[in-house]
Amino acid sequence: MAAGDAARSPGEGELVVVGPSKAVAQEGELVYPGDRITFGATAPPLVMLGAGVLREEGHVIASKAGILRFDAAERRLSVEADQRRYVPALGEHVVGVVVEKLSEEYRVDLGCSSPAALPVLAFDGATRRNRPNLHVGSLVFARVVLAHKDMEPELSCAAPVGVMSKDWMTGQSLFGELKGGTTFRCSLAHARSLAADDRPGGELLALIGEHVPFEVAVGANGRVWLNAGTVAQLVAIQTVVSRAMDAPAEQRARIVADALARR
Repeated sequence: MAAGDAARSPGEGELVVVGPSKAVAQEGELVYPGDRITFGATAPPLVMLGAGVLREEGHVIASKAGILRFDAAERRLSVEADQRRYVPALGEHVVGVVVEKLSEEYRVDLGCSSPAALPVLAFDGATRRNRPNLHVGSLVFARVVLAHKDMEPELSCAAPVGVMSKDWMTGQSLFGELKGGTTFRCSLAHARSLAADDRPGGELLALIGEHVPFEVAVGANGRVWLNAGTVAQLVAIQTVVSRAMDAPAEQRARIVADALARR
């Protein structure tokens, strides 16, 4: 059984039933197009198919070569490939730049083949009379709610089901406009690592937080937004993130401490 959507690429975004006795055996392993994905005893009963995974003849298979990843929090299965251009996938978090302002939506650049649509009311608590007023050049942190190879992506700044929503006017909502700070680009692989608490990038951000308070929004599209109390801290954090990503685990703590100890 699956809940598909005609406005998505085949299989992507589907919820597939994996059975109560069936986590993912190949998690973290290299898979190739056509490889069947097998599930272990701790898998949730429903799994969402993300980028690089589809359902075919009753089986879940890889549709491209890469590392198989399973996001337990969002129950999303995907294949992580080393690609240069970002391809939007359902549910991913992105950092975009508003490039056009229309009456019903904003056009947002994600660094992919076409701009994404962000409806003007797709914010927590937004109404016709009370909604964010973004401008060309504004930065937004959003999630992908529609991804299809033949259609433009669609974004939302509203919290997904299961996540506590906070009105956009409070300034505490999970998604929305990013003000101040700085933005830089990194590889898609580095962005995915930064967004995962249990991977080197996520561990690096946790180490930085032990030395200085800061804000961060990591986009799966390879854009990272940072904000901190001072310009010196901001520059130091960006330098550490850019240089320490590939450092061995035992060296990352020293790199962070050396760069931020006196900030």
